[in-house]
Amino acid sequence: MAELRSCLQALLLMIIISVAAATPTSTTTTTTTTNPNTYTSISENVLEEDAGATRRGDPKVSGCSNGAIKLAKNASEEAIKLGIWYGSETESRMHKLKKSGKSTCKKCLAVCVRMYKEALDNLREALGYLRNKQYRMVKVEVVAAMNNAFDCEDEFETLKQKSPFTFRYRFFESLCNIPLGLSLVLDPSITTHD
Repeated sequence: MAELRSCLQALLLMIIISVAAATPTSTTTTTTTTNPNTYTSISENVLEEDAGATRRGDPKVSGCSNGAIKLAKNASEEAIKLGIWYGSETESRMHKLKKSGKSTCKKCLAVCVRMYKEALDNLREALGYLRNKQYRMVKVEVVAAMNNAFDCEDEFETLKQKSPFTFRYRFFESLCNIPLGLSLVLDPSITTHD
């Protein structure tokens, strides 16, 4: 737990620094749906360089200073890595619970194990796309990961069972929202509807 806390603190610090490094010029809040019951509010910020960088004539990248782009990319990468670690831990717990026979819904757990494996594959793909600066595909893969995790929760709900993993799902979803939101900063041409 201490390792997770220190990772989250480092990630939060990176996000705060990236936000502080740029000045928002336009904010439009929209809502996207990753699944019928999953709503995520994402602010699309088109960030401008600070006045000093503008006076120096420093180049802009995607409407952001190079430093802000680097910080956003690093924060996205750390969030995806943490999502992979946390999703792996969740999938492992599901597998152990399934093997223990203590669950009343083995079918749910089988679906969940499969869905989280697919979600982890999606996040690994997203990491590759992030490193290749293909931010639109980062968004596609992260949304797919969120959809797969949602399908696990939905399986329990469909069979009128209480999911023992709802808290973990919500935290996983929160981790996924970080690179999802930052993809809009890294490439302002991406919309929440892409």
